[in-house]
Amino acid sequence: MNSHAGLERMLKQWEEKIQTNNTEWMNEKAKDIFFEMLESQRQFLSELNKDTSVNEEIIRHQLYQLDLEEERLRMI
Repeated sequence: MNSHAGLERMLKQWEEKIQTNNTEWMNEKAKDIFFEMLESQRQFLSELNKDTSVNEEIIRHQLYQLDLEEERLRMI
């Protein structure tokens, strides 16, 4: 599997999450865990961005998606 396929899969997962409106399952502990996961994903993308064979546009788009998800979580 190449890294582009992995990024595309991640993008699809985030798009599905954005379309989900059910927020009743999200308590404060779950939010904290999600924030930690978002930070881990940012770190992963930052490391991946060092690879010149990876399209920087994809990385930027994924970082933007993480920012949107973080804002969505803060509003819950």
